[in-house]
Amino acid sequence: MHGVFMDILGLGLLITGESGLGKSELGLELISLGNGLVADAAVDFFRINQTTVDGR
Repeated sequence: MHGVFMDILGLGLLITGESGLGKSELGLELISLGNGLVADAAVDFFRINQTTVDGR
């Protein structure tokens, strides 16, 4: 799965889609608006408990 993982107002947002769709461009636009990039292309997710997932 292709994706860009962003930090938007303290919450994680995974933008997914086919290769070449513009996910990285969208991520760059979100960064220019003050949001944070967590990972591009290689994202690891870990279940912390039943209601929480951590991504890096």
